[in-house]
Amino acid sequence: MGERMRALVADDVEANRSMLKTFLYFAHFDSELAADGLEAKHILETKTFDLLVTDIEMPNMNGFEFLTWVKKNPRSTSP
Repeated sequence: MGERMRALVADDVEANRSMLKTFLYFAHFDSELAADGLEAKHILETKTFDLLVTDIEMPNMNGFEFLTWVKKNPRSTSP
């Protein structure tokens, strides 16, 4: 198989992050985990990913705010 893809998972529930990481591993993704949208934003400022998975209700920066930031910052989604 080819090179594994990269996913960023943002969810404030640790069990959800763990489950998604396992699921994505079998879908050929290596995952980086964030506890909220703000942490995910900081990660995206320096790294790129093939897939973003986000919860909606999170502290500090919710999923809608995070995705709004992603949309306004095209560099965050370009390889």
